[in-house]
Amino acid sequence: MTSLMDRLKSLGVTVGPANLDLPVKKPFFDKDLAQTLGGELQQTIYGTVIRIEKHYPLGFSHGNILCHAPITQDIFRKWGNLPDECPPRTFLFLDTETSGLSSGTGIFAFLVGIGFFLEDGFHLIQYFLETPANEPAMLASFIQDISDTQILVTYNGKSFDIPLLRNRLIMNRMQNPLDVYFHADLLHITRKIYKLFLPERNLGIVEKEILKFHRDELEVPGWMVPEIYAEFLQNHDPEPIKRVLYHNQIDIISLAALYQHLNGLLAASGDNPCEIPHAVSLSIIRLYVEMGNLEIAESILQQLIVESDFSLEYAKTCHLLAMGFKQAGLLDFALPWWEKAGHYGYSDAWIELAKYCEHQVRNYTLALDYTEKAILAFPSSGITNAENQHRKQRLERLLTAE
Repeated sequence: MTSLMDRLKSLGVTVGPANLDLPVKKPFFDKDLAQTLGGELQQTIYGTVIRIEKHYPLGFSHGNILCHAPITQDIFRKWGNLPDECPPRTFLFLDTETSGLSSGTGIFAFLVGIGFFLEDGFHLIQYFLETPANEPAMLASFIQDISDTQILVTYNGKSFDIPLLRNRLIMNRMQNPLDVYFHADLLHITRKIYKLFLPERNLGIVEKEILKFHRDELEVPGWMVPEIYAEFLQNHDPEPIKRVLYHNQIDIISLAALYQHLNGLLAASGDNPCEIPHAVSLSIIRLYVEMGNLEIAESILQQLIVESDFSLEYAKTCHLLAMGFKQAGLLDFALPWWEKAGHYGYSDAWIELAKYCEHQVRNYTLALDYTEKAILAFPSSGITNAENQHRKQRLERLLTAE
């Protein structure tokens, strides 16, 4: 009986890899690609991921900031609801680059970058996906490296980066440790502090205007990043990816520098607020009022020299401080600040004084005087002149009845 092998040979079929003249399929995870990107391949139980590391010595320069381990001011800790003890190593500065600009279910992070302080400097790690199929490997490597974290620091991470990573961990049926960490999203406090100083507060503007850092020719606009990755999946050209890596690296370093800058600014505001731009000092005062630190807010406001171009914002800040004292049941402390706010033309302050005189001390003559000042003053945050006229008529009737 003819064997199967003999029959195959009679048909001209050769058997065995030594006789096959076919190209050997290149492994998808290319060690050369990892080296080209400045990293190495890391094996996990889920597969392989490209891992890129960089180290910067303590005190390295980033714009006008010499970067050191983060020091957190009490007001910043209170704003961010951070723990009393914040060891430098427990901070994790995080940024992602994604396959799309939205946060839909089909969007994933193809690059996750993290930075943290060690005793000898700032260490940066990036995890790059050569193929979306190995997303679990990237997430596993990332999660393993953040085990010492207590505090996440991001820029718009509460709305974008963290929800995205959370969803991807869930979709890959992996453990999600992100929700147990404290989270300081610097976008929100930067908006508060620089609201009156910068027309826009995106990270690129803050870098240029506040940190005085300018990116080099490798920089790529954020809106181009998804397109660059889509093209990479087609042609595997690593050169454009190097630009994305640079973009992500600078984002992370800027986070660390901005954290240091904001806390330094808060510290300086209490010592000599006149050395800080007037608009920034006013916003810091408002932050202290919001956090209930009225004594510090008052101390800073007392040191400010009023600038004529900014008298209205100064008046609003005086009024906000007075309202803080009112809510705390400290009306005696509120009165002089309402007087000052009214003096600079803020009508709501005159109305608060009119209410105080009418209802607390029953001085209708003074209440009427304040009401008339409110009618003449501008602007008001919500009290209409019709309401003021109604109050005026009521006070006039009360005076007539006396």
